Amino acid sequence: MIDQAKIHKFTVPLSRKAHQLAKKFAAQQLTPEKGKQVYLNILSVYAVHRYLKYLGINTNLEQSDCWQLSNQVISDIADLILPDINQRLECCPILPGQTHFELPLEVTKNLLGYVGVQFNDMLREVEIRGFLPVNQVSEQEMINIGIDELRSLDILIEHVSAAKAAQHTEVITQEPGLLNKLKNINIADIFQQTLKDISSEPAPSYATRSLPITTLVTAINLGSQNILLITEITPKDQQRQRVCLRLEAIDTEELPSFQLSIIDESEQIFPHKIDSESSSYIQLQPFIARIGEAFQVKIVSEGISILENFVIS
Repeated sequence: MIDQAKIHKFTVPLSRKAHQLAKKFAAQQLTPEKGKQVYLNILSVYAVHRYLKYLGINTNLEQSDCWQLSNQVISDIADLILPDINQRLECCPILPGQTHFELPLEVTKNLLGYVGVQFNDMLREVEIRGFLPVNQVSEQEMINIGIDELRSLDILIEHVSAAKAAQHTEVITQEPGLLNKLKNINIADIFQQTLKDISSEPAPSYATRSLPITTLVTAINLGSQNILLITEITPKDQQRQRVCLRLEAIDTEELPSFQLSIIDESEQIFPHKIDSESSSYIQLQPFIARIGEAFQVKIVSEGISILENFVIS
C-alpha cells in the first residue's frame, strides 16, 4: 500500500464561475440523477484544469468530450484535453467520505490516465488526491479503485513531460523541467494566487464585504431536485457572528416547493424573514448568533426532510 503521507496533493477552491458552469450543463440533463453526475463531473474537470494551469500545462476545456452535450447524455465522462501532447485525463469525482471510486473505462482513446478529485461536504473546494496511469488499469468495463491506490501527482507531471519528449514537441530547455518546477513552487503562493483570481471574477452581492467572510456551501438532495444551501458568516463583534442563509437551484432555473425552519439550541423554531428572492433562489434576512451557539436548518420537500447542523465558531 502506498504511504499517503508522502503523496503530493493539492487543494483547489471552487469559484462561483465553476459552479455556474456546472449548473449550466446540469440543467440540460433529462433526469436529476444525470444532472448531479454532470454537475460533479464539470466541477472535477474545472478543478484539474485550474491545477494544471498553475503548473504551466496547457488544457482545452471546450474541446473535451465532457463539454459536449451529446456526450454528456450518453456517457459518464469527465475528460480534460491536454493539447500539447494530444492526450487527455479522466477526472474522477470522489464524494466526501468515500474510500473507493469507480473508473469509467468506456473512453480510452489518447488517455494518459485518471486523476482522483475529492469533494468536501460544502462543495467549496476539492482536493486533487492523486494520479493513476492508464497502463496500470486492467481492461474491464468498470473497475473499483481505492483512494490509497492513487499515485503521487508528481507521477502525472512526469508522464506529461515524457509524452512531450516522445512526440518531439517543445521541450523546456531554458527553465527547469515541470517536475523540478513543481518541487520549487510554494503551494501556499499558488493557493493565494488562485484566491486572487477567484476574487477578480464577478462576485455575488452577498460576498463583497470587506469583513472576513466564512462561506459554507452544502449540496442538498430533495429527491427530484438538488439545491445549494449557502451559509455566509461574518463577525458582528468579539462575541457574535452575523449569519446569512441563501438557497439556490442547481438542476433547473426554479427552486422546488419546500418548507424551511431554523431551529435553535432549545429546539425552538426561530422566526425568519425573506430578504430577497426569485424563481431560482431565496435569501433570508441575516440573524445574529453568539460564538459557540448551535442551530439547525431544516428543509422539507416532497416528503423528504433534511437537517443541517451548524455551530458558530
